[in-house]
Amino acid sequence: MVVEPASIRDYTSRFEYVVRDLSAFSDAEIKGNIFIRLYLSVVRRIFSPDFSQHLDGMLPLFAELSRKRTGMQYLETVLRYIYNVRDDIDPEETEKKLIQVIDEDKKEGVMTVAERLRQEGEIRGEVRGKIELWQELLASGLLSKDIADQKIAQLNRELEKLTRESATYPEH
Repeated sequence: MVVEPASIRDYTSRFEYVVRDLSAFSDAEIKGNIFIRLYLSVVRRIFSPDFSQHLDGMLPLFAELSRKRTGMQYLETVLRYIYNVRDDIDPEETEKKLIQVIDEDKKEGVMTVAERLRQEGEIRGEVRGKIELWQELLASGLLSKDIADQKIAQLNRELEKLTRESATYPEH
């Protein structure tokens, strides 16, 4: 632990973290608004080997959330989290299941969210593929380090820009 001088102690932030194991709670014990219930349900089970089965059980929460004024934004946030953490969850299959449980007037919004996430994933994959190509060219000696480093840095900036842009959600 670092001890700060007394002269700056009043200006130093002190943080404490509370860590809870949510896996011990049942669905019935998770209370609060719909977004909190859905989010905690996802976080509680995200690393479970049978997550896709649990996801099916969360569909009613997704449907309820989609009925809220800003529900589609929250829905997109939760789906982004799931798709970024779990490689074994098929976005197209999830989209089909969501469309079955949500109101008719929200189905187009789910399809729009799913399409945007698919497109972003394709673009990210293309950029990552280019980075790997430049790294291979550098490793094989076919390219100078300076040129490869510049191109890789440019592609990494492009990835960062995509990440920032995907964090801002348009109104649905």
